[in-house]
Amino acid sequence: MKPFFKLLFLLMLFTLMSYTNTENNCKIAHHGTFVYGSGSTFVKVVITDKDHTEYHNNGKYYIKSKIKWINDCEFVVTFIDFTVPDFEYTRDDQMHVKVNQIINKEIFFTSTINKKSWNGKLIKIK
Repeated sequence: MKPFFKLLFLLMLFTLMSYTNTENNCKIAHHGTFVYGSGSTFVKVVITDKDHTEYHNNGKYYIKSKIKWINDCEFVVTFIDFTVPDFEYTRDDQMHVKVNQIINKEIFFTSTINKKSWNGKLIKIK
C-alpha cells in the first residue's frame, strides 16, 4: 500500500473511531441524572420514563415537566410545575429538544420554545 493511501486509511479510521453516531447512542439521554451550567451554577436534571425534572440552586427550586420522545434523539417537554423565581414560561408551554451529537457522556442539543432556540450541553453523571 502506498504511503499516501496508508495515511488516508488511517485518517478515515481515526475519524470513524472518534465520531459518535447520535442515531445509535441517544438512548444515553433517555434515563439518568445529568448536569448543565458553568462555574457554581450547575443545574441537576433527572430524566425517567415520562418525567423531566430540573433542580436549581442546589435543589432549592425545581422545574417539573412531562417528557415525550418523538424519536430516539428528539423529545418534547411540557412544563407542569415550577418554583424557579421569575420563570419566563408557563404551565403547558412546550420545549422541543433535539440531540445533535454525543461524545462520551456529553450530550449536545438544541432547544426551541416559543420560536426561541439555543444550544446547550448536558453531562451524564449517573
